Amino acid sequence: MSYNEYNEQVQGWIRAVMENRGVQAKKVIQNCKWIEQYATQINDEKLLGLSYFYTGETHYLSNDIERLFRYIIKSLGYLERSGQWKLAARAYNLLAITSISRGNVLFALDYYLNGLSYCKKFRLYEEGCIININIGTLYINSGEYKQAKMFFEDAFRQLRKIEGCSNYTSYKMAIYLALGKCYMSQEVYEKARQYMQKAERECLEKADALDKMYFTVFQTLYFNVQGKIQSRDECIQKVQKQMTGKFALLDVFDELYDYSKMLFEIRYYKEFWEVITLLEEFVSRTKIINFQRKLLSLKIQYYKLMEDNNEYLQAAGVFYELSELMETENSYMVSAMLDVRRSLDSETKMRLEMEKENVALVELSQTDALTGLWNRFRMNTYAEEAFEKAREQKSNFAVEILDVDYFKQYNDTYGHQAGDKCLIHVANEIKKLQEHGGINGFRYGGDEFVILFEGYNMEQVGQLMQDLKLGILKLQLTNHYSQAAEVVSISQGACVGIPGESSRVWDFLQTADKTLYQVKRKSRNNLAVELFQETKNGH
Repeated sequence: MSYNEYNEQVQGWIRAVMENRGVQAKKVIQNCKWIEQYATQINDEKLLGLSYFYTGETHYLSNDIERLFRYIIKSLGYLERSGQWKLAARAYNLLAITSISRGNVLFALDYYLNGLSYCKKFRLYEEGCIININIGTLYINSGEYKQAKMFFEDAFRQLRKIEGCSNYTSYKMAIYLALGKCYMSQEVYEKARQYMQKAERECLEKADALDKMYFTVFQTLYFNVQGKIQSRDECIQKVQKQMTGKFALLDVFDELYDYSKMLFEIRYYKEFWEVITLLEEFVSRTKIINFQRKLLSLKIQYYKLMEDNNEYLQAAGVFYELSELMETENSYMVSAMLDVRRSLDSETKMRLEMEKENVALVELSQTDALTGLWNRFRMNTYAEEAFEKAREQKSNFAVEILDVDYFKQYNDTYGHQAGDKCLIHVANEIKKLQEHGGINGFRYGGDEFVILFEGYNMEQVGQLMQDLKLGILKLQLTNHYSQAAEVVSISQGACVGIPGESSRVWDFLQTADKTLYQVKRKSRNNLAVELFQETKNGH
């Protein structure tokens, strides 16, 4: 979203925020405060949403979870009202991550799905990729591997649309390792190995320090379950060195927690305590009770194994106290979520009223007034979307162009009012086809119509075209000046095929138009269907 409408000082503050994200937390917070103060004075919701979001994001990167939650919740209403959908999707993603860290998986899923709805509606491919990865990971941790894979596949589809973005390698690595974890959890080790190799071959060279640590942790766990002790131990040495970097706790906790459990199981207690000490240092700053409990559970197992009763009893007592505190925290989370819901429900009601008016205006601009079919303007946008979907899914796509035989003579003889009624009858027959689903008709102009078929093969399209032809003939609309029949008839040409990488909607339209031209030259009141042939230039 552009912020060019603001003065140079405000734009300077915004630039400072963008340039220092994840680098200089104090500079980001300070510039966000200036933006907030200015926005409050002039009552500017767009700037308030931006300042609250980036303040919250900075607290996330600084492991200050309480402030993260507070500012992100404050940002949401402003982001919605000002139409900053990308930041709204990212805000829901951060709320979901925070909810998981506090043990509230159901809240997290709700937040994720809210964010994902924005991604789908506004084509936010990067945010969609991130959220799909995170939901997939949520399902892995719940043991729902089939569901997890579906979300990772969706993430990969989104990723293909943003190839070349700054975090492309990181997202790709995350998807490969998550799929590898899926298969490793299911003991399908060959598949897990394949994804590990893909990550190494395609991502590792360009990966940042955090992703390299993720990869080494995955390798360690894989080599351990495969019994490759030497390779595992070499990886353990690498991970212990890689842990010295500065990371956002919520980005690393799960991986290092799984790693520490493995170290405990293989009795590498020195390395185990190094990881636990590092995580405890993070956790003590963030005060996330769920993380504290998870670490304590490992320590309790250790003390029990070592028969250290004093430490065991002390840790068990703290664990009990934390469990009680977590009940209070859950109440706070419920209250916060209800506040978000109330705020957003209010915003949604207002927005829906406006959208109803806008939808009515859009429909008027996209619908042919005479026939009630969508017009050429709507066809252009819809055809592109349907075509892209068919290309992604490698499914059939077809374009039919038809016109009324000798319509000029009909209009001149029976008058324009009769001509209009004739076109309405043709449109109504097209509407009957639409009842099949995956079929949409458009008035292209004059007596010319276009029909789009999604998921229908050549034989099916031909049969539906024949049904339409016969349906119009059965209307028995007299046309004595037609040289094709005694009644109103149509000529039809269509192009069917699976879109290739270099083909375009225009190629299908052009082929259908040429086919219609050939039909009319040979004999009207007829039809023909051509199979699309993609050439090297896509034509």
